[in-house]
Amino acid sequence: MGKLHPADRWHLQQGSNYLAQLLQESITQLPVRGEVLLIGLTESGIVPSFLMYLEACRQAISCEWICSTRCTHVAGIPFEEVHSHGPHHLLPLPQNQAAEVWIVEDEITSGTTVQNLISQIQDYLAAPIIRIFSFADSRSAAQKEHFVEQFSKLGRTYLFHSLASAIDLCSARPELCNQAAADFEAYSKPLLHKIADQLNKKHLLGEQYGEHLFVIGEAVSTAVLLVAAGVFNSFQHITLSPWAVDCININSRIQFTNYYLYNYQGIARPVHLFHNPADQEVGEKVKTYFEEMNITVELFS
Repeated sequence: MGKLHPADRWHLQQGSNYLAQLLQESITQLPVRGEVLLIGLTESGIVPSFLMYLEACRQAISCEWICSTRCTHVAGIPFEEVHSHGPHHLLPLPQNQAAEVWIVEDEITSGTTVQNLISQIQDYLAAPIIRIFSFADSRSAAQKEHFVEQFSKLGRTYLFHSLASAIDLCSARPELCNQAAADFEAYSKPLLHKIADQLNKKHLLGEQYGEHLFVIGEAVSTAVLLVAAGVFNSFQHITLSPWAVDCININSRIQFTNYYLYNYQGIARPVHLFHNPADQEVGEKVKTYFEEMNITVELFS
């Protein structure tokens, strides 16, 4: 979401509605037993995990949200995402012990990353219930069986919930796509301000710019919060994902060191730019590139 095209509040609410369906399915199967540690995996899992965090807060489920990072200066639990362009992750140490762990991904392809993560965190977290949510689950029957064989003896309960077996959710589950459109409603201001306060980002929700935001790398969760709160109309993610131009889904690609911006043509101007301090150098390259094209880029902080 937000990588190939701008994402606005409707897209966020659509994704949130999909996840709410999965959460309801899971809670019906097994009610939440206590404090939840919700985990997202950088970069693609940041947005869905943050949307699930919004949904958990909306339902008053006590929840701590953390995301893995590729920043090497963070203290945390190391694990590998084998097929990724950036395989080395660190998961920041959670502040509290939790009764449940929720892992939220955009897609589970082989299940290897989730298995690696669970293997690494089991010595740190005693939670007896682990729920795995994804928009799509492309694992084969053999891969699913391998997961059961690997973890069934650890004395924990594992629940998998996915909307579809392919990435194209609207064609796979059109009734959910239609429901997402019908159920659209803005996130409540008190909820968003409470979450912003918990994340030490309340100072960002003051002014409404009504324009477009470029966001670099792992700062994308802040862009979701800003668009959900109406500070910006939409965001687009400058990402580490290295896809090729295919003239179907990707018509253009700009590279800034190891980051990429896709399909930026037609963006409303002026634009704003947000990034974490670690991506300062990339931010300067983005700003310089667009200013040489006579497109004003204002830094947001």
